[in-house]
Amino acid sequence: MLRGVNVNVKGLDAIVNLRMLFVKETGIKGVGVADAESVRPLIVNLTFRKESGRWKVLSAKWQEIEAAMVS
Repeated sequence: MLRGVNVNVKGLDAIVNLRMLFVKETGIKGVGVADAESVRPLIVNLTFRKESGRWKVLSAKWQEIEAAMVS
């Protein structure tokens, strides 16, 4: 579940930062009913470059954060 998206494009480069709740596959139907062990709040950082008219991923990083930082 995405909670925040920030996109910064400069020329042929783009940086995308996502704040999200990652829910492990447990058969649950939504985050509201997930237990704390099934949900991981993350920040995901993606770097893209446009080559031949298409965006290509140069790097992807993620890190677990405090749940309060996601809302």
